[in-house]
Amino acid sequence: MWFGTQPVRKLGGELWLRAVREAGLDPANISEFGRLIPKFPESVVRELLELSNITNKFRKFNFQGSVGTYFDHCNAIIEKKKAAREWMMSFVRKHFGPQDLLRVVDAPEDYVPLGDFDVSREHIDTTETDDERLYDKLYFKRMAESRFTLCPGSDMPWSMRVYEAVLAGSIPVISNEANDWRSEDSMEQFIGVATQEVFDEYKYVKVTNETADEIKNLAYNPEWALWNLEKFLKFQTFIYGDHEPRYRGRRPGLGLDLGSTE
Repeated sequence: MWFGTQPVRKLGGELWLRAVREAGLDPANISEFGRLIPKFPESVVRELLELSNITNKFRKFNFQGSVGTYFDHCNAIIEKKKAAREWMMSFVRKHFGPQDLLRVVDAPEDYVPLGDFDVSREHIDTTETDDERLYDKLYFKRMAESRFTLCPGSDMPWSMRVYEAVLAGSIPVISNEANDWRSEDSMEQFIGVATQEVFDEYKYVKVTNETADEIKNLAYNPEWALWNLEKFLKFQTFIYGDHEPRYRGRRPGLGLDLGSTE
C-alpha cells in the first residue's frame, strides 16, 4: 500500500482503484507495472492541471515538507531524514530569495523563520473535504507557482515530491542520485524497480557543488516540464491506457548536473 503526503496522500488502495475505475479498466487485468506503480485518477489530474495552467510561475524555488525536527516516534527515521535533507536546508539558506517559498511542516514552536520566503509559522485550516483528504490544493498551487521544486530524499533515497512537482510543471532539483533518486535501493524489490523506471524517464536538475552564479543563471526549461508531464500521464495514470516504460532496468539519467566540470 502506498501512503503519500501532500497533495496526493493515498496513492495506493483508494486512489489506485479510483484511477482504474475512471479509466474503465478491469483491476484483474492490469499489468504488473501498473499494479506496482502509484497511479493518479484522471479526475484528480485534470483538476490539478487546471490549477497549474492558470498559475503564474513567479517563484523560482520551493520546498514544502518535513525536515526531521519534530516528530520523535522513531529516532532512526528522524536521523535519516535530517541527514538526507541537510543539503536542502543549506541550499535554502544560500539561494532562496523573497519570492521563493519554504514551509517546514514539522517546525518546532521555537523555530525562527529563515527569511521572508519562510512561511513555516503560518496557520493553515486543516478542515478537509473528501477530495482534500487526497490532495492539498494550497500545497499544489504553491508548487505550481514555482519553476523548480527541491526534492531531497527522506528516510529512503527518493521522494514522492518528484511526482507532485512533475504534475505541477515544476522541475525537480536534487543533490545526487544516490540519496535523492534511488527508489530501487530502498523499497520492496519489485515496487522499487518499477518506481525507478519512472524516475529514469524524468528530467531533473542536480546541484552538487553549485555556485551562486550557476543558481542565479539557472533557467526554467518549459520543454523539460512538458516532457515530464507527458511521461507522468503515460506511466502514472491510466488516462492513455496501461503503459509500461520502454526501458526495463537501469539507464543513464536525464539530469542537468550544475556541479559538472564537463
